[in-house]
Amino acid sequence: MIKSLITETIEEYQQLQDENQRALRLRKEELKEKFPRLAEIEIEMKTLGIQIVKATQSNPKQIDALIHQLREKSIDLQMERSEILASNGYPVDYLELKYQCSKCQDTGYIGSKRCKCFEQRLIDKAYKQSNLHNLLEKENFDTFRMDYYSDERDNDSETSPRKNMEGILLVAINYAKDFENHNKNLFFYGSPGLGKTFLSHAIAKDVLEKGNIVLYQTASDLIDFIRNNKFDQSNNDPDPMMERIFYSDLLIIDDLGTEHLTEFAKMELFNVINKRLLKGNKMVISTNLSLRELQEKYPNRLTSRILGHFQLYKFFGEDIRLKKLANL
Repeated sequence: MIKSLITETIEEYQQLQDENQRALRLRKEELKEKFPRLAEIEIEMKTLGIQIVKATQSNPKQIDALIHQLREKSIDLQMERSEILASNGYPVDYLELKYQCSKCQDTGYIGSKRCKCFEQRLIDKAYKQSNLHNLLEKENFDTFRMDYYSDERDNDSETSPRKNMEGILLVAINYAKDFENHNKNLFFYGSPGLGKTFLSHAIAKDVLEKGNIVLYQTASDLIDFIRNNKFDQSNNDPDPMMERIFYSDLLIIDDLGTEHLTEFAKMELFNVINKRLLKGNKMVISTNLSLRELQEKYPNRLTSRILGHFQLYKFFGEDIRLKKLANL
């Protein structure tokens, strides 16, 4: 799938460049009749450009002075054009190409490396194809309901489920809001149906909307993808998704503990988490396991990374999904 998305995205950038050129031609046509001098300036600037190129290829003794003289003329013409535009109520850059992304100038690439905007388009396409895009519209901070959580404290807890969730919700909101200004990792754990996946979706939505690259995978899907990528003999090209697993701005691993836990899975989970920690790339992980079950299920070198480098938040209370079903 990813190869077809890359091809589709490259075509979109070509269309975007064509649209930029077409829009510029229309703006030039618009002003051609009103201000004939602008068309003359454009011709003169093109002529100067040719003269500068020729100057670099001849008369080596006077080349610096000649190029300086030609560039001074070019600056004068640009200033004259800006004055005409500004005095008639147009932006001074009205006759220049407009880009959605100034970094890559809508090519999708900076040198030989894909621009961040290209990567984000791929992520958005992947989410739309996986239906996660629609899910994020339903599960976000605006739709989170605190009334599903009891405000009564039981004997095993120091606080009520609602009070506990109010604190976790605030943490999640601030995590997404200040995403560019911190280097935190979150670990959500507790019984099923308490909102861990919901809050992960909410964080993903807000961080995505800030223009960051977010990769969301269940632990099972993550391991399956890595396994297929490593052992697919027919695939000679590196999959860009592998790079995003390690280098996306945020990696969300949902349902840790549901994957088929082989030695391969243990090793790859450690590699992903450890490498991202070393690079300072943020993560949110959720699991239905208790901390004791986590330590019993996974090797110490993996759990020590989680317990030592993640902020841990326990979810407790009644299963929200059962409450929702009861209200139908």
